[in-house]
Amino acid sequence: MKIKHVLAIIPTGFLSKTHSGMHVGNLAAAILRSITPQDIKIKLVDENLGCKIDFDSDADLVILLSVITSAAPKAYRIAKIFKNKGKIVGMGGPHPSVAPKEALEFCDFVGIGEMEGYWPNILKDVEKGKLKKIYENKEPVNLDGLPYPDRGILENMKKRGHKHNYLTTQIMYTTRGCPYGCAFCTVSNIYGKKYRTRPVKAVIDDILKHNGRKLNFAFFIDDNIWAVPSYAKELFREMIKNKVRLKWLSQASLTQAMDPELLKLAKKAGCSALYIGFESVNPESLKETNKGFNKPEEFIKKADAIRRAGIPIVGSFVFGFDSDTPESIKDTVEFAIKSSDFAQFCILTPFYNTVLYDRLKKENRILIPGEGGGEFHDNWNYYTFGNVVFKPKNMSPEKLKQLQGDAFKKFYDFKPLIRRMVNGLRCYPFIMPIIVGFGLFTRANDTQGGFSPKKVIEENIKSWEKEYGYLLKKN
Repeated sequence: MKIKHVLAIIPTGFLSKTHSGMHVGNLAAAILRSITPQDIKIKLVDENLGCKIDFDSDADLVILLSVITSAAPKAYRIAKIFKNKGKIVGMGGPHPSVAPKEALEFCDFVGIGEMEGYWPNILKDVEKGKLKKIYENKEPVNLDGLPYPDRGILENMKKRGHKHNYLTTQIMYTTRGCPYGCAFCTVSNIYGKKYRTRPVKAVIDDILKHNGRKLNFAFFIDDNIWAVPSYAKELFREMIKNKVRLKWLSQASLTQAMDPELLKLAKKAGCSALYIGFESVNPESLKETNKGFNKPEEFIKKADAIRRAGIPIVGSFVFGFDSDTPESIKDTVEFAIKSSDFAQFCILTPFYNTVLYDRLKKENRILIPGEGGGEFHDNWNYYTFGNVVFKPKNMSPEKLKQLQGDAFKKFYDFKPLIRRMVNGLRCYPFIMPIIVGFGLFTRANDTQGGFSPKKVIEENIKSWEKEYGYLLKKN
């Protein structure tokens, strides 16, 4: 069959009915557009921006993109509805990549990992009527020579039936892969354990030629933008040389924080904030998750070096390691207040096919097994960083959840938040609206019982099925 129309859907989970314009553009959708022949129409629906799915679409092919674990049960429902209507349905993203057999219960094919390597083959196989069940790359994709992501598909979403536009459509990448293999992380499983760098010229051209010099805010989705210091320095120098007047955010580790030249170049190249995974100040917790190379006694010194360079820190912290106690978690919160301009506090979540999930399952400590939950594997709904889905070692699940709520309350108390605003407006005004917005958002969620309350998820499932449940029944 000749493919004329692809419907690409980015599903949300059942955590909330709300949507907003505080979402950045989806790079997978931009890549999809760039590697699909231009004579094939692609309609993008991103539920994060508030858009209802047209289940009567005339699309020849439906693809669910960027399916994270907590969104999988909803994605499975959407896939089943389109399958009932005779559509060819595929799925990609973090969860289908680590649980392809499960996803195939609801769709025709699963794409594992980086789509640049296999998407053209999917299109050919559909047209030949020889579609395979699983598509994956034998080797990690070579980043040299890839087409530039076509971000036009992300523009003006309000004019395309959505209630919001993206906060920014300028989603970039310079590297892929991560060698660390943290026990709770899926990045290495999907992108490999070796850093791959995109040619610096390709990054600069992508910014200048495909986004114009008026570009002012971007997000580099790298897991560690300065993982290869020599490459990062070359990139930042070229950004400065080419007068890329760009404010950008990214993720980084502390490993290069004491390199003043790197920090100076990053700041001059437009770095406006770095998301840093401290995880914990408990050394035993860091060893447990394979991040023993991070030394808590050096955290403050390194965080101060980054902030002195004029780069604010978004600190990420995880509660629930076997070495964690209520006291060590409180110590971590105190450190967060000293080290970070704003912070995210997550409950340790054992995602499928990670070292952590396999260990806790073997120890019979998984309280909400992801593989369970009925026809649509609804237990995955609770794998959100906000629900305790396993039995902690040194406290009850209820206590762990309470400590997460307490952490958000203490960090985003109004007085510290105002102090952060005053300091931030002086040092880095660009990022302040995001800091304040995130702080108010977290406080609002905490007053409703904390992030990801099970009751809210269950109510939202019932509400969705009341509206669309009849479509799940095959005619």
